[in-house]
Amino acid sequence: MFFGVGAQAYERGDFLSAIAAFGEAQRRAPNVAVTYAIAQAHRRQYYIDKNPQHLLSATSGYREYIKQAPGGPHAAKSAQYLAELGPVEERVGYGVSASAGGLQQATRLSVSTSSSAKAMVSLDGAEPVPAPLISQVTPGKHVAVVTAPGFQDERYEIVAAKNAFVAVDATLKGAPARLVVTGPAGPRVEVDGRLVGQVPLTSPVVVASGVHHIVAISQPGRDPDVREIEFGRDELKHLDVSLHTSTQRQIALGAFVGAGVLAVATVAFAGVAANRHHAAKNLLNTRDTRALDPTELSKYSSARNASTTWTTVAIGTGIGAAAVGVTGLVLYLFDDPSRSSANLGGEAPAEKPEDVKSPIDISFAPAIAPGFAGGGFAGCF
Repeated sequence: MFFGVGAQAYERGDFLSAIAAFGEAQRRAPNVAVTYAIAQAHRRQYYIDKNPQHLLSATSGYREYIKQAPGGPHAAKSAQYLAELGPVEERVGYGVSASAGGLQQATRLSVSTSSSAKAMVSLDGAEPVPAPLISQVTPGKHVAVVTAPGFQDERYEIVAAKNAFVAVDATLKGAPARLVVTGPAGPRVEVDGRLVGQVPLTSPVVVASGVHHIVAISQPGRDPDVREIEFGRDELKHLDVSLHTSTQRQIALGAFVGAGVLAVATVAFAGVAANRHHAAKNLLNTRDTRALDPTELSKYSSARNASTTWTTVAIGTGIGAAAVGVTGLVLYLFDDPSRSSANLGGEAPAEKPEDVKSPIDISFAPAIAPGFAGGGFAGCF
């Protein structure tokens, strides 16, 4: 981490901070490449402040690199810099030692993050600066606040020891995303199997960002709308839903209509049966006062038979009306897609080919004949 901080400071031209960071990296994990980086930072800083201590530290570092890695990738450059700095070193370095303590280690603090290239760091309430922040500070406690678009702000309390270099690598958490659901009122809204409200939602649903979520919109009598949605950091998504009437609900409503038609037919058939029964009864009452002639006897027999037949038909259609009505009621009451939408396991329902039958298809066909009335059910599940 310290080497990366030093490299970023070097790129910015803050060679003093680069020297401190590279030195801390070398102290923790000695490496000949870091030796060369320290020498480079000292050389660049010497060109700025002409402090001979930086010059001597640079030449000492180049010699150490050549000694440790004579065939290394930076050996030729190190030799070149020694050749350029040698005459200057002889002139300004008389009586000065690179280890004489002329370079004092200042207390420094660094705050960086790999979470976002647009991160900003504010130290002790100062104006934010682009990360990484590398600053010379006083020993003691300091407060750093790291911000970045699409991430939650992070606050760190850091204690800086005297003459030490403290580096903090901030880990930012993605800002939560939000979901707005609009549409006709009533449908339930579930996110990852959790009920969050009904359409229209009074406020956005807050969800974790950077992951997929299963959003299920359901309502009794409607085909559910189940989607797998990925939300980016701090993203606001709008979902406008309009659920279609389910096939089961259409069948239930059709059954209610069928039951109504059969009920009307039952009343009509019962009326015909009552009329024929009344005609037969009148003839029967006439027989109490006088004998019926052959024509009247024939009418009586015909009326009685017709009354029996239409009564049977009325009973049959009445039973059919009740059966179809009960079937429609069951389909209506149990048409609640929320019972299955939460268990889809993240998979949206596949589109149904047109030539595939509906999951439930029920029909009733009445059958009427002299002396018989009834019907039959046909179903496809």
